[in-house]
Amino acid sequence: MSRLSTSLGIKAQPVSRYSAPDDALRRLDLPGQQPRQFMDLVHLGSTSLQQAIRSIDNEGQAMESAHLRSAAAIDALKTAQDKLDEISKLQQANSRRGSSRLDRRDNQKRIDVLLKEIDEAFASASTKTTQVFDGSVTLQVKNQSIELPPMSLESLGRVAIDGQMRSLADLAAHKALDTTQQRSSRMVAAQRSIKAAQSTVVDLRKKLEALSSENIRSRLGDVAEVFAGLYDVLGNQQITTMQQGRSTLSSLRDLTLQTSAVAVAVGADGWDRQRVIDLLSPT
Repeated sequence: MSRLSTSLGIKAQPVSRYSAPDDALRRLDLPGQQPRQFMDLVHLGSTSLQQAIRSIDNEGQAMESAHLRSAAAIDALKTAQDKLDEISKLQQANSRRGSSRLDRRDNQKRIDVLLKEIDEAFASASTKTTQVFDGSVTLQVKNQSIELPPMSLESLGRVAIDGQMRSLADLAAHKALDTTQQRSSRMVAAQRSIKAAQSTVVDLRKKLEALSSENIRSRLGDVAEVFAGLYDVLGNQQITTMQQGRSTLSSLRDLTLQTSAVAVAVGADGWDRQRVIDLLSPT
């Protein structure tokens, strides 16, 4: 198999020009026998290069999918967190001495509405193809993974009360933790359930936000950087006279446009966004 630099007529380029895609490729650290240095990637034979491009594209697609699932989950968790904070305040108001029964009923009605909205937020959290809180989703980024557990009123805020497991669902009217009656034991149990739910929601949200900001978005930027570097190498009018070269160049331009658009949309950092935009702009 001839080398790409020979078969496609690519001239030697100064390595320093490609430090950004070289760093990006090292950070991606793709599995298998993929090159770890950018110039090694450039000088692959044409068939091996196509395989490497597919591998990089697969990583980009996996990170885009992970971003969409993570974003959907974070949005639902933010909604739940806000509503749990309001429920906590209403429960505290109902536990105060001197509160009227009418006020407690009104507060409980509002709690019931908020509980329903929490359940709906988790049930509707999805991408076009995936329900993110049905218990089947795990976000995997290199050696890090986060399982998204099933989320519902029945699964949140689970605490043992008098030998029985209670949950957020029990805060609804006429359930075991209904807050309209000012029994001390009931109020303490309701508060425990709410705090347990808040802890679960906040902890998972923080983990997902860290995974997204520190790994997913940056890897999307790295994919865009590598594709832009390859397009830069092959786009100096050195291979455009060959059908194979034109096909490779066209494919790389499309991939660079797609991955760059995604990287920009998600706010990826650590990549030379302006350089890539300039590279793709018509001259």
